[in-house]
Amino acid sequence: MNNNILALAERCGYVEGVRWATEDFDVELFAELIVLECCEQTREWSNDHYSIDITKAHFGINEQ
Repeated sequence: MNNNILALAERCGYVEGVRWATEDFDVELFAELIVLECCEQTREWSNDHYSIDITKAHFGINEQ
């Protein structure tokens, strides 16, 4: 697994060697963190705030 994805998954309760479908794994948070990471990469590479705002709105994510 990609180290960036693994780090996000661990923040959501993933433990290596344990199945993904555990009671302690927060799937919604994991999805939100992936979207926010993508938005951060967009910000770093293009500074396109409009696209970032549209992406967050599409997924119902408020700035944290």
